[in-house]
Amino acid sequence: MAWGRAVWAPLVLVVSLGCASSLLAQGVPRPAQSWRTIVTPHFDFHTPRSLESWTRHVAMRMESYAAAVSALVGNAPRSRVTVIVDDPTGDANGYAVPLLDRPVIVLWPTPPAPSVTFGEHRGWGEILAVHEFAHIAHLTYESRNPQERFWWSLLPARVGPVARKTPAWVFEGYATLIEGRLTGSGRPHSVGRAAVLRQWALEGKLPPYGGLDNASTFLGGAMRYLVGSAFLEWLAARKGEASLEHLWRRMSARTSRTFAAAFAGVYGAPPDELYGRFVVDVTDQALRAREANSQLAPSEGELFQRLSWNTGEPAVSTNGALLAVPLRQRGAPPRLVIWRTSPEGVDSAFLRQRARILARDSLDVAPFDSFPLPRRAVATLRASAGAGYNNPRWMPNGNEILVSREVPLGDGTSRPDLYIWNWRSGAVRRVTRRAGIRAADPAPDGRRAAGVRCDAGRCDLVLANLLTGTWEVLVPGTFELAWHRPRWSQDGQLIAASAHRNGRWQVAVVHPHNGAVRFLQPPDSASRHSPVWSGNYLVVVSERGGVPNLELVDPNDGSVHIITRTLGAVSAPETSRRDGRIWYLDLHAKGLDVRRYASSTRPSPDTLTLPRSLFPVASLPPAAATRFDSAEVSTRGYGLGPRRWRYLPGIAAGADGAYALLALTNYDPVGKLGALAQGAFGQRHTWRGASLGVAWHGWSAFDVTASGFASEPGEDHAGRSRFAGGALTLGRTFDFGAHAWSWTLGGSSARLRAGDSTEVGRHVAFSELGLTARRSSGLWRSLHARMHGALGRSDDTGFSRGIASLGAVAALGSTRLRLSATAGRVGMEADSGQAASFEQFRIGGLPSPFFDDRILSQRINVPALSARGSAGGHAFAAYRVGLAQSAFPGTLYAAWFKLYDPNGAWQRLIGVEGEQFFPSIGFAGLPNVYLQYGAAYSLDPPRRRRLTLYAGARFAP
Repeated sequence: MAWGRAVWAPLVLVVSLGCASSLLAQGVPRPAQSWRTIVTPHFDFHTPRSLESWTRHVAMRMESYAAAVSALVGNAPRSRVTVIVDDPTGDANGYAVPLLDRPVIVLWPTPPAPSVTFGEHRGWGEILAVHEFAHIAHLTYESRNPQERFWWSLLPARVGPVARKTPAWVFEGYATLIEGRLTGSGRPHSVGRAAVLRQWALEGKLPPYGGLDNASTFLGGAMRYLVGSAFLEWLAARKGEASLEHLWRRMSARTSRTFAAAFAGVYGAPPDELYGRFVVDVTDQALRAREANSQLAPSEGELFQRLSWNTGEPAVSTNGALLAVPLRQRGAPPRLVIWRTSPEGVDSAFLRQRARILARDSLDVAPFDSFPLPRRAVATLRASAGAGYNNPRWMPNGNEILVSREVPLGDGTSRPDLYIWNWRSGAVRRVTRRAGIRAADPAPDGRRAAGVRCDAGRCDLVLANLLTGTWEVLVPGTFELAWHRPRWSQDGQLIAASAHRNGRWQVAVVHPHNGAVRFLQPPDSASRHSPVWSGNYLVVVSERGGVPNLELVDPNDGSVHIITRTLGAVSAPETSRRDGRIWYLDLHAKGLDVRRYASSTRPSPDTLTLPRSLFPVASLPPAAATRFDSAEVSTRGYGLGPRRWRYLPGIAAGADGAYALLALTNYDPVGKLGALAQGAFGQRHTWRGASLGVAWHGWSAFDVTASGFASEPGEDHAGRSRFAGGALTLGRTFDFGAHAWSWTLGGSSARLRAGDSTEVGRHVAFSELGLTARRSSGLWRSLHARMHGALGRSDDTGFSRGIASLGAVAALGSTRLRLSATAGRVGMEADSGQAASFEQFRIGGLPSPFFDDRILSQRINVPALSARGSAGGHAFAAYRVGLAQSAFPGTLYAAWFKLYDPNGAWQRLIGVEGEQFFPSIGFAGLPNVYLQYGAAYSLDPPRRRRLTLYAGARFAP
């Protein structure tokens, strides 16, 4: 997955913040681990010790991967490439950051499960490394335009013209094309890509050219890989393989060109025009595929429920009366529902609706029921803090269901754990903790379950004790053998499971007593996976003939018989012990439907086969792959890691004026130790000065930040004040999804001078505790609380300060109502002199770019209000109401502020505001970045009836 292009307006921050915004969604390295470094001639691999074996396996072949990719692309990066291996979520993924001066690849080692969006592979590390390095080789073409090179050399980070100008569907499709060319496998050779192209074409749903990068539709995020790679193959077939390299050379030429202009110069027409012809050709191929199999009667079972989006695997109860199905919808939390399998009575509400239609207009026509009416849920298990319950499997008693759910571990990682849901009472009991077990199936005795545990690039077949939560490895996985989706036989004597080995998915039968494994050997080399027992036979998903369909396999002799014949793709078979029915998911252009087939006892000799000539709507078998050589590598301790400098400019503006900021950062790739030096100069009522901060993130217990600063907070009636000193802060945030909490301890020692007054000492210690609770459903979605306390002395006068805030978020359809209230009070030993004035609360002004806000917690930063017009007060109160829409980047708000002093009065604002926070990304040289922007209209003096625009970027180590 390539790094997305930036969307932030100030040109000087485009590269840095665009990098942060895309990587934030995918996870950044966790510095609080024991890291190691593996070095090759052109790559530096950084990996936690627990992933060192998998990383070494990839690193030994990386030079060979890179040489083959570079030869195909026609370009190689000029700088050494940093490769970071981490496993934050146990998912199969990776991404590339194609900065010209420091290209970075991030690899996640967990291998993928079978799906329509990913194909076969000879090894996950191989195909992942080839795909991600293809992004680096492709997107690091240097510009041959002198003016472009000069102007980009002045920016914080350099990005090449291909990376800047290329649509996402091109760079993802091209990397996908390369993964197929070099490995002879992957998505270009998969039945999944062919199924999506074929099914979408037959339904007239292939995305338009402008929608290739639209991720808002079902599988929309996969279209840039699947359709994009097929379109590029179509272009290469018309104009030759070298035409793609010619396109990249035209985009990076001395003559500056857009992507469309470069494309037309190679292919003779604009990309949207040729894409239209590609869609016609693919549709024609899909119609020919349907015609080629028209002599075979379709065999696709009964449509049980029409669904949209990505439906989870269904599970039928032991008595066949109930079906559990995970449902997912875009923009809504996932949920697990239970439906009855028997026919439901006619929906009386539906009948009344029809009657009302005809009563209003006797000539009207009642709607035709083209699909089954929506089923009524017997019970529903809703998501917890956005994480849904998946992989349902019925317990023998029929009252409970074994499920799995991704659980945040508090340190930025998550792993699946097992739960048991009593659907009658609604109770949910957690079975395992930090086990990482998914897709578990309970044994007939209900005391243990067979599941898959993925860790450090290996997926083991394990047995879990459902009473104690303990587990043991039954059959270990390797880098060449990955297990998936086990199922017990009805007598509990055997386990059937999928296993990826020798470049394809196979079905294995495992003895649970001793772990003996027997792989089934049908008389062909087609991939088969997702087995489930049907009596003494197995129902599997088979890719024989080039279309994922259901087969019946005899585990004794390996003989196979076709069950379904569909031109789309089926998945997730499940059988009913009571009546032998087969339940499964059926792919269409809007989602996955639930279907059921009457029985598995009617085998058919007729196999639906697609001729290879219909490529790309028919798949090609794995092809001859490039031979990749292995070489020795050297390993050393990570230490503080290699370090690089980067500069970052910024600006902030508000009611008091504006200041410009220049920051210089020094980070290691995984972000263990970061240093940030910055200086700012602004207008007379804003911040000026400099600071140096150092942050250590290498301990799991807490982070440490130390800083020194010399600043001028702004000029008031007494003149410009001076504030210089240092601070030390300890803290950590623990996020467990449904709840999170954070703590901070710190202190500061500084010298203060206000106007022409004598310089005095100021020393303060502070602490802070934050608590958050979240829900995925209901009116109230989250509650937040923060408590801040400080004790100190200023000019030999002691003071204490307390601030408390409460917040809540309510869901009103797709709108979020955000409420918050904050109050604070300061106590002084002597209410006189400079200390009393400085330590009183003041409302307004921009936040300090030099130090933690908690050092001067008496300053309530409100950029739309002026700090110089704010009198001091011993107490304050603030309230805010906001409305946010997911489709709108900002929040509409109304806010009230009041200082409690002799002349205190409410100050009211209405406006729109956006805030974003990007955590530090060491390999990009980025510190913590805070963005705030908005516009506010003041209803009260001193800025009554004035509209203030404000915006700012702040950095912290």
